[in-house]
Amino acid sequence: MAPGALLTELGWVGCGALDYRDAVLQATGDIEPFPFQARIASEGFPKTLLGPTGSGKTLAIVLAWLWRRRLHPDQAVRASTPRRLVYCLPMRVLVEQVRDCAREWVANLGLTSEVPVYTLMGGEIDRDWDRFPEQDAILVGTQDQLLSRGLNRGYAMSRYRWPVQYGLLNTDALWVMDEVQLMGPGLPTSVQLQAFREALGAWSSCRSVWMSATLDEKALQTVDAPEWSEPFTLGPEDRAHTDLADRLGARKRLHRMGLEAGAKGYAKDLAAEVAQLHQPGTLTLVIQNTVQRAQETARQLGVGEGGGPEVVLLHSSFRPPDRERILQRITADLSGDGRIVVATQAVEAGIDLSARTLVTELAPWSSVVQRCGRCNRRGEFDDAEVWWIDVPEKQSPPYEAEHLAIARESLESLDDVGIESLDTVEDRTPRPICPVIRKPDVLDLFDTTPDLSGQDVDVSPYIRQQDDHDVSVFWRELGGESDEPQPRPRPEELCSVGIGRLRNVLAKLGPGMACTWDALDSRWAAASPSRLRPGMTVMLSTETATYDPDLGWWEKAKEAVSVVPLPASHEAPEGYDANHLAYDDTPATIAEHTEPVVRAVKQLRGDLSGTDGPPEDAWESLIRAARWHDAGKAHPEFQGRLGRGPEAEGEPLAKGPYDRDASERKHFRHELASALAALAAGESFLTAYLIAAHHGKVRLSLRSMPEEKMPPDNHARFARGVWEGDVLPATDLGGGIRMPETTLDLACMEMGLSDSGEPSWLNRSLELLVRLGPFRLAYLEALLRVADWRASAGEEGGADD
Repeated sequence: MAPGALLTELGWVGCGALDYRDAVLQATGDIEPFPFQARIASEGFPKTLLGPTGSGKTLAIVLAWLWRRRLHPDQAVRASTPRRLVYCLPMRVLVEQVRDCAREWVANLGLTSEVPVYTLMGGEIDRDWDRFPEQDAILVGTQDQLLSRGLNRGYAMSRYRWPVQYGLLNTDALWVMDEVQLMGPGLPTSVQLQAFREALGAWSSCRSVWMSATLDEKALQTVDAPEWSEPFTLGPEDRAHTDLADRLGARKRLHRMGLEAGAKGYAKDLAAEVAQLHQPGTLTLVIQNTVQRAQETARQLGVGEGGGPEVVLLHSSFRPPDRERILQRITADLSGDGRIVVATQAVEAGIDLSARTLVTELAPWSSVVQRCGRCNRRGEFDDAEVWWIDVPEKQSPPYEAEHLAIARESLESLDDVGIESLDTVEDRTPRPICPVIRKPDVLDLFDTTPDLSGQDVDVSPYIRQQDDHDVSVFWRELGGESDEPQPRPRPEELCSVGIGRLRNVLAKLGPGMACTWDALDSRWAAASPSRLRPGMTVMLSTETATYDPDLGWWEKAKEAVSVVPLPASHEAPEGYDANHLAYDDTPATIAEHTEPVVRAVKQLRGDLSGTDGPPEDAWESLIRAARWHDAGKAHPEFQGRLGRGPEAEGEPLAKGPYDRDASERKHFRHELASALAALAAGESFLTAYLIAAHHGKVRLSLRSMPEEKMPPDNHARFARGVWEGDVLPATDLGGGIRMPETTLDLACMEMGLSDSGEPSWLNRSLELLVRLGPFRLAYLEALLRVADWRASAGEEGGADD
């Protein structure tokens, strides 16, 4: 049945904008939707989608979401479709392609201002998407960046912003896991997260879709999600479609190359074979299992040199400007000599390449299927060839030798690797044994307080295989004397690199050549090879000579690394004591700042109404929290930082010029003082918790911090720069509410019951966590943070870090 006929049969009509078929044609330029794509747009999103490579699964999901959320004739369908589309991919190069397609489709539909498309991957992270919780948005990212945020341990971002993105990603979101056969431990983690959203509760709709060309349904059955439905598959009418039929029937002759990966002289011998196989005017694609082998082969082929076919290297360890330049070269029109692309697993799925000749190292069967999909992708060649290279057991990493042996046996039985031929092969690869996150783990991860050694719970085993973790690095000219720390890295500076490769380099560097940010002390500290963790950001000296624009991260580079220019106003990363938005040349009283925060919360309530979101009593707690959130700034310590002494006249300030030398109490947090004052005034604990958490630095636990100044009375309680018995002066909070003079009581920081019989702060926080669930509580935190950012942006210009 033709797509138009299917739409007619389904009874669809225009909605004053576009019906689905017209939306697809306008978004893509001229692509008719396949029948299965129309069914998804009509019936809603399946839990699982199984379709061959090149069948248009990305288009099916993204345009169905756009149409159902923005253009569907039924307002109830638009309202029930999650406002955030979270597109999770296992590799960076896939992110770039999906992002570019989504931006093109959104722009062609005239929705660019209404539906922004954000990027979250190592080396390129859009920081401020979380400032707009009421906005429809598409977030495209790697599983590292998205799942770490979904677990409240976001990689490559301020730890104090973790709860905001955690709350938003687990609320009102449609998660799409694509190419799930490549996700490793991230796959069961994504299934478990969806099960916990359903079990623990999340406001508004939050659903998940898993899709692949080689979907193992059993891998989608976990201990907390044991039941699974049949996957959504392509029907006969899809397979009969001319464009898809050409792809399904494309022939690809299979040959074994007489080389062995990792043998002596392997890179030189492989380069010679590839040069001989390459046909002028065509694309030859070489896929190798490690970055190091791909780099050596590319060097032998003459990457970066002129003459003969263009040679391009693509892997995961490039800075964004170089990666963008390389992707443009890869997808550009071919010259007379053609092009040779040497790559890693970065191209085995998602990227739209169609090579006449494919050379690939042996890989697990699901990866072999994906790699073969990059050859003769559209059926345009009659003589397409695939050559495979055996990988001995000692060279098997990052894969298991057992998995390679199964793929080897399958390849030896074939002489063609077209889609129809591959469909006859059963994948006998055993499912990997992965750590499975459980409910107690999710509840523990809600607390973002580091342990006493300054370390955090490591979520990396739930995201990637243990030998497949990355950190982000950037380069600066280090040395010289300066009181100001180096500014935080910009996205265009960052380069992802495997932990093992960086650890080897760090072990050989002298002092001052590599640093990581110490948030507690607000300084760049020497990087230790033993303390590297996935998702960390490391600053390297340009003199380390560890990067080349054509090779990416390269320990053998001969020249200093070029520095990416920074804007003059770029700031250092956020430290624990920082409160950037409070320091402004234009003073504002607490009431003057509080009023726009309250207005911003009320505006969010209006914008988010009708979405099955927080109930009215939760919104009232948010409004009360907004009113009291900066009451603690009346504390003499904070006023002293703004240049106001004990005898200063007038109302206490929330903002003003900052006097660095006036700080007497290290790690003072005004939001704890605000929360204690609100409790003393009879506000609910939910209100007090949201107040304390509105900078992400005081949440579940109250304890003193290292190097805090102790009160004169050694027996007095103290935490986060607040001392038992501190007095806040009577202060106007706006809205007709005046805080009376208040003596602060820290009895709640004790374990168990206080002297008055009240439960501790920790006990009450845990009760709140159990009652609301982690996703709902974090979402409320996010809303207050956003309101505070917006009010401060009107006065100063931006969100905190």
